[in-house]
Amino acid sequence: MQTNAGITLLNDGEYFDLIIHIPQQPGIQEVYDHICFSFVSPFTDDQLNGGTLIERQGDWHRILLDQPLTPKSEIKLLVRAKGSLTKATDYPEGVYLENNESRLKVTTNAKITRHTEPNHWQKSKTAAFIPQCDVVEHKSTVTKPKAISFQGEIWSIGWFERMTRKLRFRFESDTDQAWLISAQCDGSLDVLFKLDISQEGVHLTYREKAGFYQGQAFFLQYLLQLIKNEEMFALTMQGGALFSYRGVHIDVVRHFFSATTLQEWLDVFALFHYNQFHWHLTDDDGWRVPSDAFPELVQKGSVRGPGLTLPPQMGTGCELYQGIYSKEQIKQVVHHATELGINVVPEMDLPGHARALLKALPKLQEKEDQSLYQSVQFFNDNVINPVYGDTLNIVKTLLSEWCELFPGRLFHIGSDEIPAGVWQRSPSALQWAAETDQPIKNLQGVLLNVVEQHLSTFGKTMAGWEEVVEGEGTSSNTWVYSWQGVDAGIKAAKLGHSIVMTPAQHCYLDLAVTTKHDDPGYYWAGTVNLAATYEYDPYKGVPIEYQGNIKGVQMCLWSELIHNKTEAEYMMFPRLLAGSELGFYSNTKGEFGAFYGRVQRWMPLLSALGLAVRAEKDTW
Repeated sequence: MQTNAGITLLNDGEYFDLIIHIPQQPGIQEVYDHICFSFVSPFTDDQLNGGTLIERQGDWHRILLDQPLTPKSEIKLLVRAKGSLTKATDYPEGVYLENNESRLKVTTNAKITRHTEPNHWQKSKTAAFIPQCDVVEHKSTVTKPKAISFQGEIWSIGWFERMTRKLRFRFESDTDQAWLISAQCDGSLDVLFKLDISQEGVHLTYREKAGFYQGQAFFLQYLLQLIKNEEMFALTMQGGALFSYRGVHIDVVRHFFSATTLQEWLDVFALFHYNQFHWHLTDDDGWRVPSDAFPELVQKGSVRGPGLTLPPQMGTGCELYQGIYSKEQIKQVVHHATELGINVVPEMDLPGHARALLKALPKLQEKEDQSLYQSVQFFNDNVINPVYGDTLNIVKTLLSEWCELFPGRLFHIGSDEIPAGVWQRSPSALQWAAETDQPIKNLQGVLLNVVEQHLSTFGKTMAGWEEVVEGEGTSSNTWVYSWQGVDAGIKAAKLGHSIVMTPAQHCYLDLAVTTKHDDPGYYWAGTVNLAATYEYDPYKGVPIEYQGNIKGVQMCLWSELIHNKTEAEYMMFPRLLAGSELGFYSNTKGEFGAFYGRVQRWMPLLSALGLAVRAEKDTW
């Protein structure tokens, strides 16, 4: 059984009022004296009228009601706090009522609009490529093939089959009249790749393996359009990406996405030339990688819900919410990515964002630590202490386990958003500070130095968010991801670090596209429409002598407000198409209007490929 709540959010410029009203429920058989929910702007008890706040962990609140819900009584709650909340995704999520014996799910009236693209294909003989590349069309045409013969073993044939099958196209086995597809390496080529497509066949010349993957992806773009159009102009194209790092970041902790879903997305990422998959696997709200040494990370750290070690967060409510990848699934994802020319960058977020780790392994918690702090996500117990107990050995054990699962060179250690006040009243930290004559804030550097050295024994390079340079423990070999803006990236580039630019104002896919109330997403860094991504120049503001340190760009999808595959794809597309242009730096050579036209061509095709892409063209 479930019931409904009327929720109102009012703003007066300085304060917001949250009003929750649950009317009488004549059909219920029990009395419910508590209400629980997640809320994007946590509040304190003195801001509440109608109940007493008895527990808050992160965004999850538990309130003892002044007037319980009964068949003859209603619930009215009022929260008044400083700030402004303007979107439907600001409403409370995962609302439920409870008593000592049962829970009652509550639905709310938050209206969120998601119109996905219909599959209305318009035929054209001209191919639309993303990103933009040098293309010369010929007068001759190419007709949809009945059979294709790939020459050599280098081609990702399984990828071609998976993608074309989505368009209900299957290659016939008869090769007598097959369209011949060949490739050849030529180290003297003055571009990364050259692709010739004609009725007689397809030939890809590439200077190095990166050029092969780029040429292969452009050919698949052409083939998918040829299947829909049935006839297209032959052409010659050439070029190559400017940036060697072209990434997509997916947060699977706040909300979980299956290994199958990730592999489906990797197929699409590769189609648009993304070659790095940044896999955010741990955070305050969950741990998604199994551990032989510490099985508690699966038993307690991968699941959240009422009464569990980890409480509900971000709307998961009264139902059990769990997500864990088996070692075999991780290996499958890594293998799948590798076949597409994509490197997997795992992230174990430390020392902050570590609540799931701390709660699953209580031996990491220093009970005598009286430090007062609050993280951006409103936790006061989510940072590990590098000098307490066996913490560093546990971290090294976990790193070693992960290094066996992830063969790529880059290993992301997070290291962002360490709150002020952490470690300041920790006995072990105070002792360390006295013995070393260093400020306690440098404990972050202690951890990072150990992590960097340990990863190097596996031949890996440490990477982290822009705060990874804090604490005086990180060498210039560490890669820095600039996320709050570009200034931190520029500063780190001047210090010799390799930089990935991923500023939220241009590259965060969880930010809303518009300011409309029913348009989902955060807006702490403004809104990010298609133009905001396309018009971003990763070199802007970077002195020319340091531009070589900018290795690439990354689009980031955080999943606090994204509950499932459909919602994720709605936020990804079409903005991931603009991110593709950034990776080639082709956005600086063309006009947004021309790019917008190519996007309009691709959106129905992405829909035909099974993606739930955004339909509201006026909001792109």
